Amino acid sequence: MSETSSGRGFGSRLNQQRQKAPPEHREGILSDTFKFGCSVFGYTALVREGDFVALTGDGEQKLQVGMKVVLLGDSRGYVPSGFSPGDEVTIVGFTEPFKDGESNHIVNVRNQSHEGWVKPSNIQRNIQSSHR
Repeated sequence: MSETSSGRGFGSRLNQQRQKAPPEHREGILSDTFKFGCSVFGYTALVREGDFVALTGDGEQKLQVGMKVVLLGDSRGYVPSGFSPGDEVTIVGFTEPFKDGESNHIVNVRNQSHEGWVKPSNIQRNIQSSHR
């Protein structure tokens, strides 16, 4: 089974979330926050507001579905899922970390040639956001 067809994703993974904060109402939108119970490169929660999904953490850039970002390699220049440092990709989803054998590759990204999973630390900078 390939990474893109493995069934990983926000909806399927968060049916078994560790902590679910009470829903919040903001500007008429119901918002659910799912806290990991740990920190993954500073990120601690996934947020869903209708069809909008984000990864948040104290002092970290909010990562959102639809954001165009540039990938960054680790100290050896490695980026997971066959991507390369400097690749421009779009964030298409998230999964909960360390659940049922999952790793900390929790950001699903896609470019014109393929889709795969990377770590939040592989996100170098925001190019633009197509959300709102």
